[in-house]
Amino acid sequence: MEANVEREPALLEIKANLDFENHKKHYRFITRKNPRIWISWIAALLMALLLYFSYNWELLAIPAALLVYLIILSATAPRRSYRHLPKILAESASVYTFYRDDFQVVRTIQLLTNVQTIRYEFIKLVHETDSAFYLQSIDPNLGMYVLDKKDFTPGQMETLRELFAEKLKK
Repeated sequence: MEANVEREPALLEIKANLDFENHKKHYRFITRKNPRIWISWIAALLMALLLYFSYNWELLAIPAALLVYLIILSATAPRRSYRHLPKILAESASVYTFYRDDFQVVRTIQLLTNVQTIRYEFIKLVHETDSAFYLQSIDPNLGMYVLDKKDFTPGQMETLRELFAEKLKK
């Protein structure tokens, strides 16, 4: 292991905290393409349609109740997931430092510091929304990274877009 390796100057650095809003964005992003969620919604809707057109009004309450349950479950899932995070993890801070060939994620949880260096080749997807950038790794062990746009300083978003456009050309 090399100690004190000199690096080129960072292109940009973003400091982020894991609060409920960031967790909710992350949760909704990673579950948006989950086939189990879509199958359960489609099954409940098909069941409701079949019972509606068969004029079996008494049994129509079952899929109606299932749809209400799915709506409540979908709306409350991020909050339930966030509550199950250990308190120290929920209060963690991350620093994303972007270099020419890779980026570094330094997570600090109380007295522990975890450093990950990820080459751009390991990023499968960069998705930008109105409120965040989502970086998805090709390796599930590396996970997903959420960069909330409220953590950016002026000019950083443009620099990051240019960097991703250059490095992630497919």
